[in-house]
Amino acid sequence: MGIFLGILAVIGRILLVILGIAILLLLLVLFVPVRYRARTAGQGKEIRADATVTWLLHLLVLDISFRRRNADAEEPAEGHNAVSVRFRVFGIDPAEVKKKRAAREKSKRKEKKKKAIQRIKEENPGHYEELRAEAKARREAREAAAARLEAESREREERAAASAREAERKKQYARALSLRAWRSMNRAFRISSAVFATISKAFNILIDSLVFLAGLPAKAAETIGHIAETMAGFVEKAAGWVTFLTDPQVMSAAARLLGDVKRAIGHLLPKDMSGEVSFGLDDPGTTGEVLAAVSAFYPKYGGRVRINPDFSGETKLIFDLTMRGRVCLFYILFLVIHAIIDKNVRYVLHRKMTRKKEEPHGRQ
Repeated sequence: MGIFLGILAVIGRILLVILGIAILLLLLVLFVPVRYRARTAGQGKEIRADATVTWLLHLLVLDISFRRRNADAEEPAEGHNAVSVRFRVFGIDPAEVKKKRAAREKSKRKEKKKKAIQRIKEENPGHYEELRAEAKARREAREAAAARLEAESREREERAAASAREAERKKQYARALSLRAWRSMNRAFRISSAVFATISKAFNILIDSLVFLAGLPAKAAETIGHIAETMAGFVEKAAGWVTFLTDPQVMSAAARLLGDVKRAIGHLLPKDMSGEVSFGLDDPGTTGEVLAAVSAFYPKYGGRVRINPDFSGETKLIFDLTMRGRVCLFYILFLVIHAIIDKNVRYVLHRKMTRKKEEPHGRQ
């Protein structure tokens, strides 16, 4: 009994340790911010961007690099767009470790084979010469087999090409013999088909006209009924939406959600940005409108980001920006919970869910 209780105590301690580690990892994920640093620059269609995302004192590091080059430049087609991703743990790249391990194993195998050959050469020179002769014979046999296969493949291709040429010649000859007869038959067929099609079309037009005239009153009544039903449904839905949107609780919920989204975006945006942007459009008025829109960010980044508008009517975009920021998952989770526990938001969700449940019954 004592041994059983001791085993249970050990298992309990292990479970407590695992639970503690899980809670610690959860707290680290929630409270330790993810930091990012990025730099992007470009001119016209050429863009380059480099970003580094770190977590927990560079315990985890993610490097992302993007290059987009002008397709008109004299460069290989595969070099126009290039993306590279590198992940490191404690400064170690798992992909590099795997590559180095494979290289070491390959080198060990080569060294082992080389030592075995050297040992045979020292201990039994005669056997070594026999092995060399066998290896040379195998190499020559492989080369002869490869040459033979290549010759056979070339011969098959030549025979296939000759057969294709002969078949094409026969085909053209047969086509030339039957072309005149085919043209005569085709001309007669086209004339008869045109006559039959004209008669059939006239008959179909007559029948369709009679059917249309006979069903015109019923279709008019049906169309009027559909229009009235659609208008009634539209008015009912519009009235429902107006009632829903003008509900004080819905308006309060929308204001709360809008504020939380604004705070989340402000948290995700870079805390520090610096650099320079030069832009211009073919219409100076449009350039002024874009400058007015960008000026909304002046209170946050205006002191560190220089904007150079060009009103000459030339389209251009040159930029070089560096940004830093951080994201705390706990703050995002706090905003989500803060929105969910709001009574007005819960009221809106309850109304939407109730409406979805009632819609199928109403349609039936």
